[in-house]
Amino acid sequence: MCAVEFFLSNEYPGDSGTWNAIDFFLKKRGPFLPSQDRMYLKGLRDSHMSLYEVIDVKLNQSLTLRDLLEENQPLITLKEKRGTHFICQWDLVGARVVKTPIAHLLAGGNLLLSRDAANEAKEVIHQITKVMMSKKNLRFFQEETKDPVLMIKKMWVKEIAQAWFMEQMQKRQEPTLFNYDGDKLQFYTIEFPLKGSLTEVVKILNKLPELKPHDLEDVAHAWIWPLKERKDVSRRHKQKPKQEKIREVFIDTHVDYEDGRSYRLFAELKIKGKKLIIDVNSEQRANMSEDFFQTHLTSLAGKPIRIQHDLKRASEETNLSSNELTLGLSMEEEEQLKEQFFDRHYREWIDSPLPALKGKTPRAAAKTKTGLQHVIDLIKDMVNAELRAVKQGSKSSPYNFDWLFAELGIQRHLL
Repeated sequence: MCAVEFFLSNEYPGDSGTWNAIDFFLKKRGPFLPSQDRMYLKGLRDSHMSLYEVIDVKLNQSLTLRDLLEENQPLITLKEKRGTHFICQWDLVGARVVKTPIAHLLAGGNLLLSRDAANEAKEVIHQITKVMMSKKNLRFFQEETKDPVLMIKKMWVKEIAQAWFMEQMQKRQEPTLFNYDGDKLQFYTIEFPLKGSLTEVVKILNKLPELKPHDLEDVAHAWIWPLKERKDVSRRHKQKPKQEKIREVFIDTHVDYEDGRSYRLFAELKIKGKKLIIDVNSEQRANMSEDFFQTHLTSLAGKPIRIQHDLKRASEETNLSSNELTLGLSMEEEEQLKEQFFDRHYREWIDSPLPALKGKTPRAAAKTKTGLQHVIDLIKDMVNAELRAVKQGSKSSPYNFDWLFAELGIQRHLL
């Protein structure tokens, strides 16, 4: 959409001077359009993308923006409905404001940037604009367009889109998960139907040197299969390029015993009813477990059934079920507990040294002009994350940071 709007608003050289797609369209079809559509298209033609900070959001009504590239401009209040459902206060967006005689409107192409990406784009745009706005260049551009300043501003979209695109490309992909052996992480449950005497099965399993009896709630017979330590486990991982390592995560499962020893797990076993149930975390371990117990249990166990668990689906189901759990408290009491937790957390945060503030605490950093702006930006981002969580449905209400601004002596007009 940003590319389409750039094409529509831009000017192009022609045989008889420059031409514009919207002017061409209005000349052919303008008389058949409603007046509001004609006004919007003319406003889009004369618009340019800029970087804005969202100051206020009124649901189904309006957005208030601060221009970060032209800082001397007054705040802009836009008539907007749909955008208020996904844009949050303190968002940083590359956006195109369409000015019409009736109202200011938000065009369709919007790019959401992080604060770092927005600051990088802002710095590059200021450097380029300073060169382009020189008298020599402006005289040259006057031969190409009626409004050279607007033409230069229309080029800002390229840097904003570049910053947005690079940030999207650099976003961390979902990592590939591996177990301690270096096998791709995938959970399996293997169920052996038991044919013979349960006592005989337990006796055989207790004698196997690979297994160790394990206490498990509501299960009479359970074991763990401790994993033997290996020195060459991560050799393949260490040989991979740095960018590939970032996408790999090695997961390890330990069981701590009362004797103080900790065991890495190869597998977990339990007998439930007339089944021997084995849980492992890779296809390779599932294959080894099937072969191992078919060999040792022979006629005491039937053909195993293997169940593969979908990690993504399991995660979604866990999140879904966790939302339904309650603490046995009323909704008001739960909200009060959460509020108390966040209060404690941020009261500690305010006096904790932060790498983002070069090792200073927010309270100390707020005493200098530069440090104060960094602290304000940090809190804005925290407020923004809370509001976004509410709009995405993962929270019912945002945490109120007003006390934090007051504690640091940050006046609202500084925001």
